[in-house]
Amino acid sequence: MKQFYIIVNEEKENADRVRIAIERYLAAHGGCSETSRGKYRKGDRFTAASDVPENTDCVITLGGDG
Repeated sequence: MKQFYIIVNEEKENADRVRIAIERYLAAHGGCSETSRGKYRKGDRFTAASDVPENTDCVITLGGDG
């Protein structure tokens, strides 16, 4: 897997810090990542499948409800 999409719940404490660490890790190991950061309004409850870039191999979610 080389193409990652990181969905971030920006309302959760430390989610952005963890996102940065994951992006750095992926880049250091030859991966590419795109993030949902800044794409959603406060209170949005889900990410539609159409929001995920077409070339994505793996989706990582941060700060979800479990």
